[in-house]
Amino acid sequence: MRICSLLPGATEILYALGLGDQIAGVTHECDYPPEAKNVAKVGDTLHPSLERIIALRPQVVLVSTASQLEVFTQQLESQNIAVFVTDPHD
Repeated sequence: MRICSLLPGATEILYALGLGDQIAGVTHECDYPPEAKNVAKVGDTLHPSLERIIALRPQVVLVSTASQLEVFTQQLESQNIAVFVTDPHD
């Protein structure tokens, strides 16, 4: 499984679950744990690069309704990339 995380909190959780080796891309804001700094960057949380994400060939991209646009998630899904949308409140 290849994962792109566009959420710093989700990136931390993925590493805590032992899934760090499956993370293909993260945003510039994803800097914890320190290993996340070595993962390919796909832009920032508000402006991720669709092209960079597609090039990494993830099976799933983690996004937040607080920061991602609906059109962006539709573009990922049109490329057969699953999107997991979270809506954190605290």
